[in-house]
Amino acid sequence: MKCKLGDVAEIKHGYAFKGDFFCDEPTHYLILTPGNFAIGGGFQEKPKYYNGSIPEDYVLAKNDLIVTMTDLSKQGDTLGYSAFVPENNRYLHNQRIGLVIIKRHDVLKEFLYWLMRTWDYQRFIVSHATGSTVKHTSPKIILSYEFNLPSLKEQKIISDTLSVFEIKINNNIRINHHLEQMAQAIYKSWFVNFEPWGGKQPINWRTVTLGDLCITVTKGTTPTTLKKQFVPQGINFVKAESLLDDHSVDFNKLAFIDEETNSLLNRSIIHENDIIFTIAGTLGRFAFVEEDLLPANTNQAVAIIRADASKITPVTLYSFFIGGLHSDFYNKNIQQAVQANLSLTTIKALPLILPPEENLFEYSALIEPILKQTFQNYAENRHLTDLRDTLLPKLMSGELSVANLSVK
Repeated sequence: MKCKLGDVAEIKHGYAFKGDFFCDEPTHYLILTPGNFAIGGGFQEKPKYYNGSIPEDYVLAKNDLIVTMTDLSKQGDTLGYSAFVPENNRYLHNQRIGLVIIKRHDVLKEFLYWLMRTWDYQRFIVSHATGSTVKHTSPKIILSYEFNLPSLKEQKIISDTLSVFEIKINNNIRINHHLEQMAQAIYKSWFVNFEPWGGKQPINWRTVTLGDLCITVTKGTTPTTLKKQFVPQGINFVKAESLLDDHSVDFNKLAFIDEETNSLLNRSIIHENDIIFTIAGTLGRFAFVEEDLLPANTNQAVAIIRADASKITPVTLYSFFIGGLHSDFYNKNIQQAVQANLSLTTIKALPLILPPEENLFEYSALIEPILKQTFQNYAENRHLTDLRDTLLPKLMSGELSVANLSVK
């Protein structure tokens, strides 16, 4: 049955909470904003708390369905995105968020959640958006979207099938969060508190720089400076926005160059086991390069850090970044130009303490299995996401029948 979203739901605008009452204290209510919506779908916490008076009508409940009304990226990457409110009774409904309220008994909230994740819906929302730097949509635009409404039974089968992928993806994200906390604790125990050595740095540990441990530390060039254009498909081209806060690579945020351009940009061809690190714009995001990203290249906003395996394994070097070794030094040496940036000289000059070979081997044996498991989980999530995103439009359009799928 063909209908509009407005036939089955309404959208309530949020409240304009006053900036004077924003704070960083987690004992207060957390305001949900478009920044809480992850690219590719789902929800992430970016804390912004509020200690003013709270209108009761704008406190969200667990499993409320919400959508974004604004997006700061020029592409509208998360405009109109859907998410469910997590299990927490302290979230506030900001005016940039819409609360979706179901009006009919023959419509599942979970089905609308997935509908608002389809490419057709997102393309509709972005194409009707207003604004340049900040993209805007409205309840009126969202509710005008037309779609085919299947039976209640089919809605449930579709929703449950897709949710299997989302549950596994979210579990992997949680596991990786805990694994990285473990890696950080081990790093701190060894290189900050020196717990295995009674709290004092051993005298036979030496201070070196990052450059001392690397074959190369380099960066790339934008192809257009060579009068070369991006192409629809080809060699992966990593940009600063391709690297996420959780140290994974967003494959949906890669550009592409052809073989000729890749050869011309030979200096910045990315290798397996490299560490890539943002040095302009959003500084300090980093990721470990695995085979599925290759072949790949990058621009001047991303540094390539390539370990000298005869001195330190690439994963062990990466663990120093997970441990936060770089943060203070790089923050103190940021260069201010048109946008904040770090020079390659600064990147190479990062000081670090290196234990003797036998101690470094012992540390590597502790840390590397943990980090390699996170890499496996990233890869599995990319595979699951691809499968989910392939199934989503086919299930929603009816191209793939639900007859052979069972309700969970």
